[in-house]
Amino acid sequence: MLDLLLTAKREGLIDNEGIREEVDTFMFEGHDTVSAAMMFGLMMIANHPKVQEEIVNEMKDVLGDIKKKPQYSDLQELSYMERCLKEVLRLYPSVHYISRELGKDLVTHTGYKLKKGTVVQLHIYDLHRNPDIYPDPEKFDPDRFLPHNCDQRHPFAYIPFSAGPRNCIGNISLLFDTPENAFKVVRKWGRDYYPIYGNWIAHLSVANIVNPYDFETILSNMVHNSKGPLYDMLHSWLGTGLLTSGGLKWQTRRKILTPSFHFNILQEFIKVFNEETANLVTRLKKDCHKPYIEVTDYISGFALNTIGETAMGTNFVDSSSGREYKNAIYDIGQVYVHRMCRPWLLNKILYFFDRRYFYEKNLVKKLHQFTNETPLMTSRTLRRNAWPCWIFF
Repeated sequence: MLDLLLTAKREGLIDNEGIREEVDTFMFEGHDTVSAAMMFGLMMIANHPKVQEEIVNEMKDVLGDIKKKPQYSDLQELSYMERCLKEVLRLYPSVHYISRELGKDLVTHTGYKLKKGTVVQLHIYDLHRNPDIYPDPEKFDPDRFLPHNCDQRHPFAYIPFSAGPRNCIGNISLLFDTPENAFKVVRKWGRDYYPIYGNWIAHLSVANIVNPYDFETILSNMVHNSKGPLYDMLHSWLGTGLLTSGGLKWQTRRKILTPSFHFNILQEFIKVFNEETANLVTRLKKDCHKPYIEVTDYISGFALNTIGETAMGTNFVDSSSGREYKNAIYDIGQVYVHRMCRPWLLNKILYFFDRRYFYEKNLVKKLHQFTNETPLMTSRTLRRNAWPCWIFF
C-alpha cells in the first residue's frame, strides 16, 4: 500500500499530508475492525463447543494434519469456518452504523420523502438483527450463511464492514402486561420506527434507516457519497482520507489505492498470517492456567503487528511505540463517545471550552508521531507493497 502512495506522490497525485492521512486511516481502521472481529469470534466459538468441534473437524479434513500451516488454497476450503465468521460479523459488526448526507432530494424504496441535506443514519446493527430477515436473530447460527439461505435474502441485508443501540428486554417486558398493551406497543413501533424514523440532533435533521432496500437506494448512488457531520470529529486525526472524504478527493484516493485491494494479494500474506498467528497462540498458552484470559491486548497486538508487516513492511512486535499507539486509540475513542453523547460539543467553538479539547490534541499528536515515523522505517525495510481487503469504505 505504501509503495502505491509513494508512487502517487512522485506523480503529483498526493502530498505528504495525504500520505499521512491514508496511513492513519488504514492503521486505525484495519487494526480496530480486525481486533473487534477476532475478539467476538473467539468469544462466540468458546461459548459454543459444538461449533468449535465442527471447526476443528473441518480443519482436520482440509489440512490432514491439524498442526499444518494453512495455505491460501486451504483457506478457500474452510466453508464452515467462513460461515462462522460471517455469523460473528452479523451479530457484532465492526461498525454499528454509517452516516451519509443526502446530495439531493430522495424518495426511499419504502416511499418516504427526504430532503437534500438530511443526515441519514444507516443502522447496520439493527439491520443484522431484524427477525424478518434473520429468524431468531440473537441465536448464533452459522448455517444462516449456507448458499440456499443467502439466496433468499436481499444483498444489502448483510453489510458487516460499514458502521446501534440494543434494546433492554427487561424494560420491554414491563410493557407487555396484557395482550392489549402488547398489541399497542407493536403497532406503535411498527408504525413509528420501521422502516424509517426521524429525530433531531441539535439543528440537524436525521433520518434513521433499517430497511435493506433503503440501504441499497442510498449506498448505490454516488450523489449521497458525502459523509455525515459526525465524521467531522475525526478530521483532526485522520484528516480527509478515504474514511472521511467524499466527492472527487475520495474518488482520486480510491483510484490510487484500488490495486492494493485485490483478493489475489492475500496469497502473498499467508506467511505473515501464519507467523503472527503462531506468535499469538504462544502468548495465549502462557495464560491457559488461569480461570479466564483477557484477550483484548493479545488480539490488538496481533492485529497491529499483522497490519504493520503487510501494509507497511514494518514489525511492531513488543515495540513501545506500538503499545502507546494502541493506548492512544482507546483513549481517543473515549473522547469521541463523550462528544457524540453531547451534541453541542460537535460545535468546534463550544468544544474548545471543554477540558477534553486539549487532551484530544495531545492524543492526536501521539498518533501522528507514530504514523509519521512509519513511512521512514518502511523506506528501509519495505518487503511488500499491498494491503489485504479487511476494510471497506
